[in-house]
Amino acid sequence: MKNRSILFTVFILVLSAIIVTGSITLIKHKRNRIYLNKYHEANTLLNDAKYEEALKIFKSIYPKFKGEGQIEIVYGMGVCYQKTGRADKAEECWQEILDSPYLSYHPFAYYELAQQKTRENNFEQAEVYYSKITGEFPSHPVAEKAMLGPVDIYVAKGEFGKAKGYCENIIESLDSLKVKETAIDKLGQINLKLLFSRDPTEISKFYYVETGDTLSHIAKRFNTTVALIEKSNNLRSTVIRPGQKLKITPADKFSILIDIKKNELFLNYDIQLFKRYKIASGADSRTPSGNFEIREKLKDPPWYTQVGKVIPPHSPDNILGSRWMGLWESGVKTSYGIHEALDPSDIGKYVTQGCIRMIKDDLEQLYDIVTIGTAVTIKKSNE
Repeated sequence: MKNRSILFTVFILVLSAIIVTGSITLIKHKRNRIYLNKYHEANTLLNDAKYEEALKIFKSIYPKFKGEGQIEIVYGMGVCYQKTGRADKAEECWQEILDSPYLSYHPFAYYELAQQKTRENNFEQAEVYYSKITGEFPSHPVAEKAMLGPVDIYVAKGEFGKAKGYCENIIESLDSLKVKETAIDKLGQINLKLLFSRDPTEISKFYYVETGDTLSHIAKRFNTTVALIEKSNNLRSTVIRPGQKLKITPADKFSILIDIKKNELFLNYDIQLFKRYKIASGADSRTPSGNFEIREKLKDPPWYTQVGKVIPPHSPDNILGSRWMGLWESGVKTSYGIHEALDPSDIGKYVTQGCIRMIKDDLEQLYDIVTIGTAVTIKKSNE
């Protein structure tokens, strides 16, 4: 009887220990889930550009995490500090990551430091950080971005010619498709910055206004657009005066290549890539391939439906949007053109009756650059 009592007591003690241990484990598990949910909440706020709110949560859960999880939180804190203008605090975060044994996070810290030093015009140190990534972590995903770091440095220095040359070399020679894609976009940004600035370029010239000149006369004389002259010279009105120096970029060497399979439009200058735009094109291969010309340019165009109805500009039923560039083939007007994508989510899709659609800002930018007579080639990728 006594032995049974002892066994029962032992059983109760063991059961109690199991219950206590299980309870502690459950509490820890629930607590960890709470902290993990907080981490995800902070990341969501970070992605929504609510940096102060995200930072507050990151700082509150920082002591609760250990090891690699803590380093992830430090990275989030660094981004928040950087986005809110506290570069010194951000740099402390990047250094904490570099002092950690988690090497896979080091390239991220080096990249952020390189970007920060570029903004501070400390170009020599920025180059050191970029080279650390490409030299010590060549297979890391950030290495692809670091390869284009020199472009950011050249742009920050105002050395746009070198930035262009670097991008063009990457596009022509590098095997990495992802880096090439980024280089194409950076090249377009650089070309537009130069085009719309008063700085001279290899494709521009300077003209001194003569008595009787108007912007429209000058644009016609040099085969360019009034809008391009205005943007290139930061003109606030169409009034010009004799002797005024204007930067002119003749547009006769601009051409357009549209790749339907990729849903991309390439603006070229003298066969060299100038800028790439994303587009939407025809459903069921309705966009024709071939050689065309822009022979019609309209601001706020009316829309003539297939049944002959006229939808006025600015009407919610007008699908053309703010601009229309009509395409002609062999001197004959077609029903196709380039116009606005009223629904930006259409971009990249095959949804039109055959026309090319573009984001409004991209469309208006292209409209201001190209002239009547601009050649347009439409092709499938395999043509």
